[in-house]
Amino acid sequence: MWYSLRLRNERAIAVGITAVALVVRLYFAGTLFLNPDECMHLIAGAGGDWAGVHHPPLLLWWLWLASLVSEQPWWLRLLPVVAGALTAPATGYWLRRFLTTGTAWGLAALVAVSPNLVLLSIQLRGYAVAMLGTVLALYALDRAIAERSRRMLVWHFAALLLAILSEFGAVWVLLAAGLYGVAVMARRQECRVLLPVWVAGQCALAGVMGMLYLFILRVVTEALPVHKLLAGYLHASIPAEGQNPLAFVAIGVWKQFAYLSSSWAAGLAAGALAAAGLWVWWRRADERFVLVTAVFLPAAAALAMLHPFGRTRHTVLTGLVALAAMGAGIELLGRYRVWLAAAAAVTLCLLPTPDSMNVPTGYGERAGWERALDQMVAAIPDGTTVLTDRETSLMLQTRLVPRGERRLKSAGFRYKGWSVVSPRAFDWKALRTEQILAIAPAGPVWVIDMGFSVDNLKERAPTLGLTAVIDVPGVLYAARLR
Repeated sequence: MWYSLRLRNERAIAVGITAVALVVRLYFAGTLFLNPDECMHLIAGAGGDWAGVHHPPLLLWWLWLASLVSEQPWWLRLLPVVAGALTAPATGYWLRRFLTTGTAWGLAALVAVSPNLVLLSIQLRGYAVAMLGTVLALYALDRAIAERSRRMLVWHFAALLLAILSEFGAVWVLLAAGLYGVAVMARRQECRVLLPVWVAGQCALAGVMGMLYLFILRVVTEALPVHKLLAGYLHASIPAEGQNPLAFVAIGVWKQFAYLSSSWAAGLAAGALAAAGLWVWWRRADERFVLVTAVFLPAAAALAMLHPFGRTRHTVLTGLVALAAMGAGIELLGRYRVWLAAAAAVTLCLLPTPDSMNVPTGYGERAGWERALDQMVAAIPDGTTVLTDRETSLMLQTRLVPRGERRLKSAGFRYKGWSVVSPRAFDWKALRTEQILAIAPAGPVWVIDMGFSVDNLKERAPTLGLTAVIDVPGVLYAARLR
């Protein structure tokens, strides 16, 4: 049957999938502009202000080094691009250890071309490197168990360290892999020779996570409680008031698979397949049942208002782990109902819909942003006070201010004859014209927004007395106030 198809040259398949994944990512890396979060990471990384961004340090170290050579977007994004491309074949080799060839490499192809994963792995974020570290860690762990190899177990912990230094969400993978190791050693006496290395590795990574918490996460939670942070743009990733917890978890699992596959329909099919795979492993008493239930760890944290769960990049790592159960579900269908398995495989490719939380391809085109910015620079006269929100200020600094003069927490900066001001709380919905003009009591005043609050600003433009000069939807809105 097709699901047990023997593919003769897996190395050629891996090279082909890697090439496709790399080409697609390089294309978007060079054609999409840096969004505000990416600009924030670049300013912090290139300027050595590593404590200014509350994220793990690996990406910031890369940006400091890479920006010494060039600040072209494709070059800055090269690390996540390469890591994202390598995640696909790494997934194939990991899944191939316990799934048939066709299923393993089919899911690897999904990782290579899923729009959400492509767009996530071309951004200046740590997720792509964390995804690669996660899959390599699981591959090394499976080999360590099968071969009772201490050397592979050391590689497992090294790959987990790579993931942890890239993205805090790797803590769920660390916990899941730890529980998986406990289950294996409890049931297989021959694997207990790995116990000393396993305990040492777990303690070392726990120490790393403790340091990251003390110096980064604790600072964040003291400044802004987690429940308030989640109540913002991540509000859909925590239970609504009065929502049934089981319903929240079920919907969240569906949405997480939808994020992974970039399709609502595929997310529904993938969730059902993963449930079938978990059922198979439960009946076989396979320890991987413990590993894949990692997808429910952040769900429990979301119920406790500690971590988002659902259609979000923040839990993409646990989604990757759950690919194993999806594969087991596909093979279950293929064993008994070939047409059902074929339908499941086709459904996984339906309705690709890039997630709005990533850079929208329709609005992210770099050339259009560069043209709009050049128009703005030419239109604004010397002596102007330019008012922006924080996100716009970050984007303007990245484009207009030399590397060594950018400031992450600056209330403004100077460019040519302008004074760019970004008040701490700049709310277009609430400010009145006289309040805005009070910020700049003399000279011309312009207001610029790069997309986050532009709809609110444009709605109030007549009330505020704004005259639009440049309006590129989703890219830049520049208006003259005085």
